[in-house]
Amino acid sequence: MNAYDVVVVGGGPAGAAAARAAVVSGARVLLVERDLFPRDKVCGEYLCPGAVEKLRDLGLAHALRDARTSPLRGMRLFSPRGREVITRFPDDRPGLSVRRADLDPRLVALSGATVLRGARVERLSPAAGGVHLRLAGGEEIHAGVAVGADGRHSTVAAQAGLRATPQTPARATLHAYYEGVAGSTPAGEMHLPGDGSYAGLNPGPDGLVNVTYVCDLDDLGPQPRARAGEILDGALAGVPSLARRFARARRAGETSILAPLAVRTRRVCDGRVLLAGDAAGFLDPLTGEGMYGAIVSGALAGRHAAAMALHQAPAGAYARAYRKAFGGKPPLNQLFQWLLRRPALLEALGARFTVRPHIGDTLMAVIGNLERPKELLRPRILLGLLA
Repeated sequence: MNAYDVVVVGGGPAGAAAARAAVVSGARVLLVERDLFPRDKVCGEYLCPGAVEKLRDLGLAHALRDARTSPLRGMRLFSPRGREVITRFPDDRPGLSVRRADLDPRLVALSGATVLRGARVERLSPAAGGVHLRLAGGEEIHAGVAVGADGRHSTVAAQAGLRATPQTPARATLHAYYEGVAGSTPAGEMHLPGDGSYAGLNPGPDGLVNVTYVCDLDDLGPQPRARAGEILDGALAGVPSLARRFARARRAGETSILAPLAVRTRRVCDGRVLLAGDAAGFLDPLTGEGMYGAIVSGALAGRHAAAMALHQAPAGAYARAYRKAFGGKPPLNQLFQWLLRRPALLEALGARFTVRPHIGDTLMAVIGNLERPKELLRPRILLGLLA
């Protein structure tokens, strides 16, 4: 039987970050990925400035050198009536648009772990001093600790009794690339019609625009997967700030649907199993937290897994570190979800951001994970919103 200190299941940003952090901590690490690279993912492919810095801290920034990337200098927010609010990232701390098909294999290659591709975990169970994994095909692996970084429908979470449950109301995202989109700039975009839906645009490094549209699952009608492209085209045509810009745009490739979108786990660890990335809970991607959350939670899980395997550290330390890292963001995300269905308030906030740009810049610094959420509670910001 193959034996390792830590086995990481999943080769996305969360898994690569977990493997890297565990290797740096001195652990023998195996990374198991069921897919073969390169692979496409339903993803906004947006690295906020904070995510870029976390990759640098982990020693993984080299993965960005040869990947297809383009800098993002800020965000453009559009109100229900089409009012544009431009916010900027610091000049020396831009975000990045990056193709996952390029990024994921480079991150895994730099992790320093032993990598097993095209391997699917069939069973995970407790074992003496750790966990036992059986792969499809019969190969068996023993590990001191297992890290589940295998996405929203995590096999590791299910086997450990930590299966995620969908949040309500059920939401869905439609995703596609478009060419010929008018008016794009080196900035991410968020379009808020005020009916609970929103559209996110990310101009990519190859001239294509990455488009995600999120709405209530019930709004898609019957058999949405068969009509995904038609639904997405119609939705974009109905957004005031996008209709003209997409008049001559064309979808480049297939349209994908993820539904239900947001899922929640009861715990992020149990015994010698830790969860990271989307496996630990997937939020509605309104604030672009996906890859940042994956990298940060993966690094935390990797460090704590190594400590547990090598030094018998308690599993509860990871749960506390996870809450500390992400505790301020869920209330902010819930506030944004509430605002999505209040067009008059969105319009008023758009007007306020226009005349007080420092408020929008502070908001983007928080969303871009350059500042803590408490920065939004400073008197200067609150007075600017309320005065």
